[in-house]
Amino acid sequence: MSIIPEFQYLLVMPDGYVKGFNDLDTTKAYINLYYMKKVRNSTIITEVNDLTDSSEQFINTVCQNLGVIEGECRVYNTNDIIEKLQENIVFDEEKEEIISKLLNEDITLNIYDYAIDNIFNDVEAIDIMEPYGEFWS
Repeated sequence: MSIIPEFQYLLVMPDGYVKGFNDLDTTKAYINLYYMKKVRNSTIITEVNDLTDSSEQFINTVCQNLGVIEGECRVYNTNDIIEKLQENIVFDEEKEEIISKLLNEDITLNIYDYAIDNIFNDVEAIDIMEPYGEFWS
């Protein structure tokens, strides 16, 4: 039987919470917004540079520092994750619970609460962000 998820992509936030998206552009926009909010509220700004510098290079430096401190946002294909969960989780009841949470329109799952971060790490993440430090003129 084929499983049809509500969302094509899963975004795992640095704190382990999962969000679902159906296109990579929206996912990327969400990640950018997340980091922009973090930049505005970060004490790293004063540690890295003064508040008058709003250049892209400065913003990227702050985001890199945030990523090092708290981890990065990672995007996965939902079907790849479900397939890996089906292969690796031994107990059927736990497997069904986790997969049903990922199939739901309102995903309420933290990968650390279920100790499945290693399963996510075994699946290749989708690289949707441009490398930091590369700018188009």
